[in-house]
Amino acid sequence: MPFYEYKCSRCDYQFTTYQSIKDDPLNLCGIHCPIQDLGIVKRLISKNIYVIFKGKGFHETDYKKRGGK
Repeated sequence: MPFYEYKCSRCDYQFTTYQSIKDDPLNLCGIHCPIQDLGIVKRLISKNIYVIFKGKGFHETDYKKRGGK
């Protein structure tokens, strides 16, 4: 499940949340803004890309050794 970064237009609070690709984007802050005056959040373009390699030996088994067959 991907994560998305949001920033509130009222309080400038920036937060990250995990959401399904099928979920609608968040609309209201509700974290730092008072309930009677919620700020509108905008989805940011994320700079962080995380790659997770599962299993051991992925580097040794995926690349040819120098001088090897």
